[in-house]
Amino acid sequence: MSRSRPARPKRPLTSGAQWAHLGPAVSAQSSSEQLASSGRPDASRAADGSTSGPVEPWSDAGRQNVSPHSAEQPRRHDRSEPESPGRGSTAHAPEARSGGSRRAEEQGGRLGALGALTRVLVALAVPLSLLVVSIRLVATPLFLWIEYHRPGFPEDPYGFQAEDRMILGSQGMDYVLNWAPGPFLGEVRTSSGRPWFTPEEVSHMTDVKWVLQIGLWAGVVVVLAALVLGLLRRRDRDGLLTSVAVGGWLTVIASAALAVGAALGWQQFFAGFHSLFFSDGTWTFSNADTLIRLYPTQFWMDAAGTIAVITVCGSVLAAVLAQRARSGRLGRRRD
Repeated sequence: MSRSRPARPKRPLTSGAQWAHLGPAVSAQSSSEQLASSGRPDASRAADGSTSGPVEPWSDAGRQNVSPHSAEQPRRHDRSEPESPGRGSTAHAPEARSGGSRRAEEQGGRLGALGALTRVLVALAVPLSLLVVSIRLVATPLFLWIEYHRPGFPEDPYGFQAEDRMILGSQGMDYVLNWAPGPFLGEVRTSSGRPWFTPEEVSHMTDVKWVLQIGLWAGVVVVLAALVLGLLRRRDRDGLLTSVAVGGWLTVIASAALAVGAALGWQQFFAGFHSLFFSDGTWTFSNADTLIRLYPTQFWMDAAGTIAVITVCGSVLAAVLAQRARSGRLGRRRD
């Protein structure tokens, strides 16, 4: 009597189509396990749209959620998720930024003050430099020779010839331009041994020497300071060119006003100018004194006119060139 063997339970067969769906899921699951073991932050999200837990290949969820491309494309980082503070984060960034902004504002204020000072000095350097040059050109033996030999220059009523004037006038001019002491001019004597210049004349020429030397050196210092600051602020070329133009045109206006005042009343203009720098009674002399015979009123009028012409021409030239240079820079920027 034969015994019948119990029937073995049949295992569910997996068709080829089901294996096709199963392959990507198994690959994605193995990739997730490998990423989790390697410690990567995105290991828990290896596949976009994957469900948690094992996915049966024959279930509806497996057919819907598993796609051939889900295991190959990792899920992108959601920008809406808050980022954890990393190594480059700063806990007190607002305070640091506020402190830095304050320092930047203070530095900007200092640079602004320096820029304003530079522009003012550049504007002042235009008339001062031209005055220094023109005064120095007038205070030369060449200008004396032109004056003493030009037609219409008044002759000395007491007998000085042009050659006598050249000798004594050059000595007086040299005295106010060098650092020689007072006795230098007082020792100039006639053939009979009498001094040509009285003590009052020597004292006034000494005052003229100090005023002229201080004025010339002050102008030189301002011009040098403007040049140095201009080089340091050379990036502000537009502002510096504007300052040159402004200084030039202001010099023209001031020169025109002074010329009108001198033309309306030369004696009042001459007396007012001397009153600014010299004490009363120290600069008035007789027509017979040597200073008046060497440097009459016509000499000072010609000297003032020459200084004004040189200063005005130089100011106009500087202003026009500065404006053209600035316009050219602006035109190149527009292009």
